Amino acid sequence: MIDLHHDVFGYLVFISLFVFYILTFTIYTFWENGHNYPPSDIRYNTQIEIIWTVIPTIILFLIAVPSFSLIYAMEELLWPALTVRAVGNQWFWDYEYGDLYNKVNEELKPILLSFSCNLTPDDVVLSDLGHSTRLLSTDRWLVLPEELQIRLLITAQDVLHSWTVPSFGVKLDGCPGRLNQVGLVLKRLGLFYGQCSEICGVNHGFMPISVKVLPLSYYLKWLTRVFSDV
Repeated sequence: MIDLHHDVFGYLVFISLFVFYILTFTIYTFWENGHNYPPSDIRYNTQIEIIWTVIPTIILFLIAVPSFSLIYAMEELLWPALTVRAVGNQWFWDYEYGDLYNKVNEELKPILLSFSCNLTPDDVVLSDLGHSTRLLSTDRWLVLPEELQIRLLITAQDVLHSWTVPSFGVKLDGCPGRLNQVGLVLKRLGLFYGQCSEICGVNHGFMPISVKVLPLSYYLKWLTRVFSDV
């Protein structure tokens, strides 16, 4: 994603400089001739028509090919090891962990881990400066493992929401009655923030997303601690 962004930005810089040069040259020529620059007798030029049709087409083709490849790569899910469902509500997020099993009497039984994440109140943020971020911190984190294929299922309970974490390159709508999915392979550790990016109601700006990415060993310890508390 970052490489594609840099490539497209390079094209934009080239186009912007070229257009700026043409406009500057036109204005300079007009002023140098005392506002009375004689109009050209040229009404049509085949070569110019071909140039300004072919070159933009080539540029769009150079942008489209890696874009389609990236979209295909993002949509491809290869045997996800963990499934997490995010459900948007007015105005908080519910999370459910799937693909988790507990060994009971030598048998593996599926278990479901679910919880809600609400905005951290301002009074808590003020008393916890340096650890909480206003309008971004939540009372609980969505904890995910590093370098593991994760399938994220996104839906909504009431109105349209959008699960958006810019650091992950994810911005996917949650629609009531529909289930959207996206694949994640997280390669950086730390705490990442996001927000709902659909205008979902009066408290739209108060349903943030906090994701804690841990090494796989620490993630397994976290799961063990969570289930022991339950």
